[in-house]
Amino acid sequence: MGEMTVWTDSEGYAHELPKLTMALSAKMELRGKAGEARWRAMLDFLREALPADVLARELDGERIEEVDLSALEATFAGVEAAYRSASVAAALQMLDRLDLDRLTKAAEAVASLDRQGFRRVV
Repeated sequence: MGEMTVWTDSEGYAHELPKLTMALSAKMELRGKAGEARWRAMLDFLREALPADVLARELDGERIEEVDLSALEATFAGVEAAYRSASVAAALQMLDRLDLDRLTKAAEAVASLDRQGFRRVV
């Protein structure tokens, strides 16, 4: 089971985020969205990622027409960064588990193969 992803709100409280599924990741994607569509996409994503009471407090409102758009942008960026940091940490943890000595020896063995008997196939 993976490590939990944590986001810290503007008051310093840590909140466990839900696991990053394909559906949630798709909601986090803002490419090609601008203006009101972008703001709505951010809010939709945050509604999936954060408890309603925390989100309302962070954004100083609940509906897109009343939320502080600067706070919306900052909250979205913070949650997105938490997920990205968790992904990087997981990748680094996987690299730590690799047996680099074994991989190096295997690479050296491949590099030292006598290729004289092989012909290039085009």
